[in-house]
Amino acid sequence: MFRKNLLSLSELSSELSINIEQFPNPGPALMQYTCDQLELAPYLLAGGNVAIHLCAAISKVTGRHLSTFHRILDFGCGAGRLLEFLPLCEVPEVYACDILTNNIEFVKDSYPQAISHTNAFAPPLQYESNFFGLIYSFSVFSHLSLESEIQ
Repeated sequence: MFRKNLLSLSELSSELSINIEQFPNPGPALMQYTCDQLELAPYLLAGGNVAIHLCAAISKVTGRHLSTFHRILDFGCGAGRLLEFLPLCEVPEVYACDILTNNIEFVKDSYPQAISHTNAFAPPLQYESNFFGLIYSFSVFSHLSLESEIQ
């Protein structure tokens, strides 16, 4: 069901009222690590489609719009391709974390509205319980080795 509802690049640009050329470009290495893409357009297209479906799924499961959560954490944010779309959802406070320092450096430079930090591979994070109204994670577990999954 997810795949049949994907938007084309021009549909995505039109749907979200954005200019693809104005997106921050993380470069081939970060894009490839994040989603195995080397070019900006397919990287952004995938991120935009994920963001649209993420917002719809959150609304369906919680009965709430993303803007009603005071604090949101993008856990395993990578180079922040989903962060690009959160301002369109009017999210009040966005946090982002990742285990790779180069991802977080790019996020800090490109998405200063997000409070971001590098976290350790193993728990805990630096936040107290119930600090966030919503935590989402997309494509984090696909980067884990079998050994780390078992831990």
